[in-house]
Formats: sequence, structure tokens, C-alpha cells
Amino acid sequence: MRPDDLLGQREHGLLEFKAADALKNLSKLAREVVAMLNASDGKAAAELWIGVVESESMAVKLEGVEEAQREQVRLRDHLVDTIEPRPSHEEVSVDEVAAGDGRRLLCVSVCCGAQRKPFALNRDGRHYLTRVQSRIALLTYDELRDLWSARSASVGDDERNARAWLRTQRENACAKPSEVGVLWIGVASPGRPPVDLNSESVRRLLTVPNATGNRVDGWTFLSGRGAVVPTQHGVRVGQVEWGATDVTRDGWLSGSVSLERLRYRDRRGVASLNEFNPYALVEYLTSVVRLAAALARMSHCDSDYYVSIAITGAAEWVLWPYSPSSIGWKDSFHGIGRFDDSADLVLDPPFEFKHAELAEPSDACAYRLLVRIYESFHLGADKLPREFDPVSLRLMLD
Repeated sequence: MRPDDLLGQREHGLLEFKAADALKNLSKLAREVVAMLNASDGKAAAELWIGVVESESMAVKLEGVEEAQREQVRLRDHLVDTIEPRPSHEEVSVDEVAAGDGRRLLCVSVCCGAQRKPFALNRDGRHYLTRVQSRIALLTYDELRDLWSARSASVGDDERNARAWLRTQRENACAKPSEVGVLWIGVASPGRPPVDLNSESVRRLLTVPNATGNRVDGWTFLSGRGAVVPTQHGVRVGQVEWGATDVTRDGWLSGSVSLERLRYRDRRGVASLNEFNPYALVEYLTSVVRLAAALARMSHCDSDYYVSIAITGAAEWVLWPYSPSSIGWKDSFHGIGRFDDSADLVLDPPFEFKHAELAEPSDACAYRLLVRIYESFHLGADKLPREFDPVSLRLMLD
């Protein structure tokens, strides 16, 4: 529908109007989108128009959105970060649209088939919502059961195997006794061709940090201590104390690093009690994603990717916002992030990334994962170190 055709239209199950002020609360807009996803029949697209004033559910004025391009990006990123499973562009698109008088509106178009439902809003718990005419309601138990059944029936054996492998690797990593705990990340791609782990090009990716765009002396999956050792299902490089990564013959990755390696130390090398070094946390996760992306480019395969994360022993650990290089870092008025749950931090179900997303620039995928970790410490995306540019979505450490 064109913007100039909206005036006089009434809201219904496939059409919703929001004034520009709605952009002040992105979580409410995400609720609308989740409800539309779960109510979609996969045929007709539902539309959420922002910048439209309504009265008694009828569009009466096109007020437009200030700085529409910036708000488009902000809303799109929020939807991607808070909706599970992560919606594809075909399922949720956020477009900037010009009205006849030049005003800019935002249109969120939503359409999804049964194979991906149910969707949840992951904010202070998972909230499964649907749309009943123009209202939002919680999905009932029977509705959830039916959606899960339809989704399970549509999942192929390759995808099931990938999810099962991630779950097994995560459980193995979390079950091993450790005085400090570990950070674990797994990456699996169903249906991709096998990887020649003995090839010179693959060995170089596993042993030379800057071959994957990482720093030679940084907090990476390799950390300059990697000898490639054969395992039952592939190879391993590194040690858990510094960063160990297992690569299967299918090109699936499972990386673990001791939290001791990620602990903050001052310039004298003195360690802080249960305190993450933001640089170490950010760079380690990004390094594993970069390795996965490099292997993906070699495979010439368009398979999607599933990524899971876990942190054991995270209770009572803290994470200061912003960058250690920032003026006034650790000032108390900035607040401090705490993971105050006694259980392990497990981000499940796995994140889903399209092949193109992991291929270039792969740091964007790492950014999404880190946002979720920071949220687990009650910190927003704006609290990530400034070295991870939120516009280009690239990590730039010297």
C-alpha cells in the first residue's frame, strides 16, 4: 500500500498504525512485530506503518518520521536483536517510504510461514504473542503446541543434527570441572560440504591469527599457541586455558576459553576479582566468528548457520560498560553490569545466520552475539567498547 492511500483506512489484522513517538519505545514495536509473525499465514503480508496518526483505529494524518533513515536502522537492529528465532529479511523488512508531500514514513512488512514459528520476544523472558484482529494476545498452550509441532515437522534431518551437535558440545564444555568457568561458542552449518583439514590453506587459517583478520597477540581462538592436533572427528588447535577450538570435517566449530583468560588485569598485571576485560570478551568471540566465516568462504556453500553460546561460572562476575581506553572508565555513575543468576549463562535456542551474513562482514554476526551477552549483564548495546563500531559493525583493535 502507498502512504497516500493510508488516510481513511482502518486498522485490522494485517494493518497497524503508529505515531512517530512510538519509536521512543522500540520494545513495544517489537511486540507488534512478534504478534504479526505468529499470526501470519505466510501468504499476505501484514504492515506496521510508523509516522501515521490514528483516531479510533483510523489513519487521520501522515506526520512522518524525523531522521527516518537513522530510525530505520535503529528499529531493524532492535528487531533482529530481540526476536527469536532471528527473522530473515523476507520475514521482516523495515523500509523508509516517501509520501507525496515528501514526508518520510517507516513501513515494517511481516510475512512468515509455519516452518519458523513460534516467534518470541526475548526481553525479560520469552514472550510468545499473536494478533487477534487488531489486538495483541499471548499464545495459548494449545496454540504453542500446534506451532511447535508444525515447526518440528518442517525441520530437516541436517538441521536437527546441527542443533543436536551444538547442544552436545555445549553440555560437554559446561560439564567439565573448572575453578573459574569457561566461555563456549559453537558454530554449525547443516548441509555444507566436508572441509579438507589437511590442506595448507585450512592449516594456515588455524595457525596464523592474521589469516582470519585477527591480531597476532590478541585474545583470539589461537592466542599464538596453536598446534593442530588430530581428534576423533577432526582437529583441535590451542588449549582451553588460552583458547581451544575444535573443527570437525564438516567445518563445524566448537571453541572454549577459560574465564581466567578473559579476566581484567591492570597495567601492572594485577588481576581484578571476577571482572571481565571487555576487550578480551569482545575479541575472543569475534575471532571465532571470523574463523567460521573464513571456512565458509572456502566451502562455496550457501547453507545457513546456527550459533550457540554459553558461559559457566558467570555468577557474581561483573562487566564494566564502555571501553577501557575511555576517559573515566569504571566511573561509578556509568553503572556496572552484573550477571546475578546462580545458573550458567546459556543463549538457547541457537542464533540463526544466513550464509551471506556470516560471509561479509562477519563481525556483524559477532556484534549480535555480544549484544545478547551484554544484555545478560543488564547492559545495552551502546555499552560495548567503542572499538566495536556500531555503524560499520566492525571490531577495530590496534
